[in-house]
This record gives sequence, structure tokens and C-alpha cells, in this order.
Amino acid sequence: MVRHFIFLFVVLTLPFWVAQSAVAQDNPNPPFENCVGDTSLPPENIVSSCTTYINEAYMQDWGMQYVPTALYRMALAYQREGKTSQAEKTAIRAAKMAPEYLPPWRLLVVLADNVPESDADMKAIDVMIAANPHSTPVLNSACWERAVRGQQLDAAVADCSEAIRLDPANAQCF
Repeated sequence: MVRHFIFLFVVLTLPFWVAQSAVAQDNPNPPFENCVGDTSLPPENIVSSCTTYINEAYMQDWGMQYVPTALYRMALAYQREGKTSQAEKTAIRAAKMAPEYLPPWRLLVVLADNVPESDADMKAIDVMIAANPHSTPVLNSACWERAVRGQQLDAAVADCSEAIRLDPANAQCF
């Protein structure tokens, strides 16, 4: 009777475990754990966790889409530690990996130019475009960021128009 029950249990639950395994293989990126922007955590814990995440991403050949976020979070932690040079280098790495990702550009503007927080977003968008003037994803991101903030709307329209001109087949630009 017990063997019969075990056999039925295995047969009935096997598809579930196979499906769970497939999901794990389709999404190999682990959670960020302490690689977060949480200011209640010690910066050195954030740096350590983000470093571990990035190293694992490279060693395990995961998709790199989350690495710029991890780098940005490391840069913020370095900034909190007073390691401005390290924060800048790390933010530059993040911006190079994902030039359309605004947060590292914003941090670079704050670190380099001592721009007030209220002006940092628009200045960062301008810096991001200046560094990547022919990048459709950058122009599209700039358009979106300006429009969401309701600032520099003429520039937002110009950014969107240029993105469409550069890559008219890219639906993301619309």
C-alpha cells in the first residue's frame, strides 16, 4: 500500500517538478539579495552583495540586463562611504553597459558637477545624450524621462523625433 502511494505521488507530482526545473533554467538570475539601494543597510554589505551578484552573472553566463543596476547600486554605496572616485568609476561602468539607463548618469552629474538634486535629472539626460547622440535607445529613454517629469517637453519631442528618424522600424520609439 505504501509503495503504491509513493508511486502515485511521484507520478502525479513529477510534471510539477519538471516545470519548476524548466522555470529555473529559463530564469537563471538569482535575486539581488542585499544588492539594493536600501540606505538602512551598511554600504559595505551592499558593495559585497552586488560584487557577488556581478561575478556570478559573468561566471554563470547569465543575461547581463541586471548588471548595470547592480553596478549603479554599488556606486551609490560607494558614494555613501565617501569613496567618490570609486563611485564615479562604477557609475561609468554602468552607463557604458546600458547607456539608456538614466540613474548612473544622474549620479555622475551629482558627483562631478555638484548639481542640486532638483536639476540633476535634466542635466543627466543632456549628458547621456551628449555621450550617445546617435543611439536610438538613449534618445527614446531621454524622451520618456523628460515627458514623465513634464519638463523640457519640446526637447522630449525632439528626442523622440530623432530616435524615429534614426530607426523608423523600431516600435519602441513610438
